[in-house]
Amino acid sequence: MQRRTFLSLFAGLLTSQVALAGRLRFARVERNDSENELYLVRTICIGKVEGLRQDDHFLAELTDELEKKSFIVTKDLKSADAVLTGVIEMVVVLDGNGTNIPDDTLRFQLTSCSKDRIWSAKIQMRGQSTAEKDDKYKAQRLAEKIWRDWNNSAKKAAGKSGSRATSK
Repeated sequence: MQRRTFLSLFAGLLTSQVALAGRLRFARVERNDSENELYLVRTICIGKVEGLRQDDHFLAELTDELEKKSFIVTKDLKSADAVLTGVIEMVVVLDGNGTNIPDDTLRFQLTSCSKDRIWSAKIQMRGQSTAEKDDKYKAQRLAEKIWRDWNNSAKKAAGKSGSRATSK
C-alpha cells in the first residue's frame, strides 16, 4: 500500500513539473515575442537613470551615441516609440592600494508608452581611468548593444514577414 502511495505521489509530482515547465516555456516565448518588436523603435526618450554622478555627462554621451546609430533621441515622451530607463551600478574595492578601477554593471530597459517591456540588457564592464572616458565608454557599449539587438530584431521580423526590414 505504501509503495502504491509513493508511486502515485511521484506521478503527481512529475505531472505537475511537466505542466509547470510547459507554462514557463510559454511565458518565455511571450517575452521573446515582445522583445522582437524592438525593430519598431526608432525614437527614444531617455528617462530616469539611477546611479549617475552629479557631474555626470553620461546622458549627453548616450544621446550622441544613440544618434550615431541612427536613433532619434527626444525629450518629448509623447513622440517617443520607447522610453530608456536604467541603473548604473559600480563596485568599488575598499581594500588595496587605491589604484583599483571599479567594475560597472549597466541594467537598462526600453519600455513602450503603455509600460510594456520591449528590450532589456545587463552589461558588465571594467570602468575607465577618468570619469569622462568612463561615461563615453558606458554610452558606447549601451548604444552598441541596443543597435545590435535592434538589428537582430529587424532581421527576424524580415524573415517572418518575407519582406526586408531596413537596418543601418
